[in-house]
Amino acid sequence: MGQRDADSTVLYLIMAIGCTSLERAGQVPKDTASKFEVPYAEIIQECLAKEDTESIQVLVLLSLSFVIVIFGFYGGNLGRDCNLEWSEQCNDVFRARSTCYTAMMWIFLFFAWELVDSRRSFFDGMVSDTRRWAQRLWRNKFLFWSV
Repeated sequence: MGQRDADSTVLYLIMAIGCTSLERAGQVPKDTASKFEVPYAEIIQECLAKEDTESIQVLVLLSLSFVIVIFGFYGGNLGRDCNLEWSEQCNDVFRARSTCYTAMMWIFLFFAWELVDSRRSFFDGMVSDTRRWAQRLWRNKFLFWSV
């Protein structure tokens, strides 16, 4: 298997902690299990449709950010052997890549806001009731200050 570095150890710890918390989250006390019926098929279809839609949106946004930077600002110069060594002609590609990385980080932060409520969009109420929208964002202070 090879020698483990510090990063992989942290990754294994996160996975182990996450697995145990997910295992406990799926357990329902016996006295409440018979009181309600969960429509699993509908929930799964809704989650898969939402996941597909969001994945396509992320793909389009990241592709557009790369294409706009490389072809809009730098004339389509893709460089040569940019993964092997740095050269002056690779500067444009590295700028486009860093734009994609920055866009990806912002997209993931907004995605975290989307995960707060699976049925309500992050932008829901932003225009019609700004005060209530801001209060809803302020409830999760850690996520608020992360963004």
